[in-house]
Amino acid sequence: YPNPSTFTYERRLFVPFEYALQPPPSYKAEQIAVNKPFGDKLKQYDGPQCFVIPGNHDWFDGLQTFMRYICHRSWLGGWLMPQRKSYFALQLPKRWWVFGLDLALHGDIDVYQFKFFTELIMEKVK
Repeated sequence: YPNPSTFTYERRLFVPFEYALQPPPSYKAEQIAVNKPFGDKLKQYDGPQCFVIPGNHDWFDGLQTFMRYICHRSWLGGWLMPQRKSYFALQLPKRWWVFGLDLALHGDIDVYQFKFFTELIMEKVK
């Protein structure tokens, strides 16, 4: 999708995922997700999950549409979206990690990401 808009997010992103796997019946697209599972609660969830890295086109509107459709919603089709920021870290088996960095339009991470990943590396990744 070339630009962040309601149409492109709904028709080109959400609809194909919903065709593949329906969200739970309780899901309402217009609701803002304020209590996303985190930490131990997320570890207890056994279903599929989705994490998204914003592209440069997501920054055309200052990341507002990305935040509204990815970070403020709970489901992408039947995949839980626990992500609350434009960046994330996932711990995989056997001490492997996936870091999802948001390089924005500058090709660099901001101070909040730097702090997040530095603390994570020092405390958990070692």
